[in-house]
Amino acid sequence: MIRLNQRLSKVAGFWKQALLFLLIVAVGGGWYFWSESGDWVVRVNREKISRQAWLKEVSFAENFLLRVYDIDLQESQARKLRQQVEEEVLRRLVDRVLLCQAARFYGIDVSEAEVEALLLSDQRQSGGEKRFREILRGQGLTLEDYRKKVEENLLISKLWDYLTKEVTVSEEELKSAYKARRDEFSQPEEVKIGHILVKSEDLARSLITALEEGADFQELAVKHSRDPSVSQNKGVIGYIRRDDPLIPESLREAAFSLPPGAFTREPVKSEFGYHIVIVFDRKEGKVATYEEVRQQLYEEVLAEKKNEVFLEYLESLRRHARITTRI
Repeated sequence: MIRLNQRLSKVAGFWKQALLFLLIVAVGGGWYFWSESGDWVVRVNREKISRQAWLKEVSFAENFLLRVYDIDLQESQARKLRQQVEEEVLRRLVDRVLLCQAARFYGIDVSEAEVEALLLSDQRQSGGEKRFREILRGQGLTLEDYRKKVEENLLISKLWDYLTKEVTVSEEELKSAYKARRDEFSQPEEVKIGHILVKSEDLARSLITALEEGADFQELAVKHSRDPSVSQNKGVIGYIRRDDPLIPESLREAAFSLPPGAFTREPVKSEFGYHIVIVFDRKEGKVATYEEVRQQLYEEVLAEKKNEVFLEYLESLRRHARITTRI
């Protein structure tokens, strides 16, 4: 019970955060819409979403949560979350219909060549046509199902471009964003280190003596170090930070106490044995300048503003749509 509750808490906001993911990139399959009468659950203007399509998407969402978050919505404790998932999936299906309708209203269309190009790209990325079809079958999809999904994704993508084509970012906005996010562009102090790991303190001391007498660090590392990676890196670990979780604390403390070119004159003990630590280089901590991050910041702020415009438009579609639900 405790473990499940912890997992439920971990994804409490998952569906609200996944808006565009659900709109443009399917969790595990395509969306299907029927306009004929039948067992439908929602009518969006004149277009109907079938119960079968809705429940199929709920099933994809269930599998996604189980695979990624280890949450089984079939457990009794997850009943409330399952209901939330069902409701959110249906809302996103409605959003998708609205966006495709809007795209067609603006005269946006998708050519057969565009669909085929994306299908071929997906086939190549999945390992070829045979593997691609196997994946589709595993998801309960036909090639025509997937083709429809690709066409609708392209429609929504083109609608995005159409609605956001005039969005710009001023220099003042960029500078304001840089000031607000300055901490994000800070680069902590780093040192480039190497080490020789041995089992006994006596051997560590003898190697320190050898280094003091001019022995080559990497040659000693290859010959004596018990580090499994020494054959590849010859004892050179690379750049580390003060809070690097992969490096034992005792090694970090020793490394950041040394200037470049120096090595520890006393063995450094850790749970793995005894280390001789050497520092090759040091990079002082700094904050990236505005000029250094301007392009990155521009792309981020532009994407945020476009997202805001797109979501505001989607909200207006929701407000003015004729939506009938029968669940």
